[in-house]
Amino acid sequence: MGGGKGRLVSEQAERMRVQVQHYLDRARVAALSEGSVARTPVAPSLERLAKVIRRLSPDLTLDLAVPQGAAGIVFAGEREDFEEMVGNLLENASKWSGGRILVRVAAIEAGRFRLSVEDDGPGLSQARMVEATKRGRRFDEAKAGSGLGLSIVLDTALQYRGEFRLDRSSLGGLKAELDLPRAVGETIS
Repeated sequence: MGGGKGRLVSEQAERMRVQVQHYLDRARVAALSEGSVARTPVAPSLERLAKVIRRLSPDLTLDLAVPQGAAGIVFAGEREDFEEMVGNLLENASKWSGGRILVRVAAIEAGRFRLSVEDDGPGLSQARMVEATKRGRRFDEAKAGSGLGLSIVLDTALQYRGEFRLDRSSLGGLKAELDLPRAVGETIS
């Protein structure tokens, strides 16, 4: 199949692959909640993901704001899940950014930390922020993507009893915030 039909079949196959992987990931998280909890140092994962984004988008400025007190934060969960959430947020920010992304990490209360990804792109209205986390929702069909990224972030955060919200960034674009569980009493120095 060539042309438009071939492209459509490829896009649909990719969407199905992403959905199947998503449900496999959810099953893994459910199994984890019944057993021991994995621990993922946040800073090294952020460095790895930032390196990838910088390589893919060399004209983009990506700043990691991880204060010394937050450098040892450990996510109480699987590395793959953490990196999928943050990777989706970084990919989304790089797609819409005007050239700058800011990632912040901070401990917010016992057993939790906040990670925010902000960009200087066009941002979204409040109504569109609500729509943006719905599965398959896309605002620009001309840009690459399946419309699943933010809904996957939301679903994964909820599986860990976390929170995910969108807001206006101080940079002028969108701010995506995750509040996630951290391994209490455990830091990486």
